[in-house]
Amino acid sequence: MSVDVETVVEMATLARLAVPEDRLGLVAEEMSAILDFMGAITQWEGGVPSVGPPTTRRDDTPISPDVTIMKSATTAQTGAVTVPPIKDAS
Repeated sequence: MSVDVETVVEMATLARLAVPEDRLGLVAEEMSAILDFMGAITQWEGGVPSVGPPTTRRDDTPISPDVTIMKSATTAQTGAVTVPPIKDAS
């Protein structure tokens, strides 16, 4: 699928993006390449490639509340660490 410069300008306007005029042609080519690649992916009928033996999960082991982070925390109650607020964070 071919994307033209006018389409890039319209999409940039809708997305509130500033695309310099000297780059509009390059962006149109890149968008066309992306859409062509997506089209090729949708037509692919192959299976999922094998990547080796299946992975196994480890057995979860409970973490005792006596771990290093708990020791270094300023306030630790009932297995939870109280984190102080970050100044001026919003």
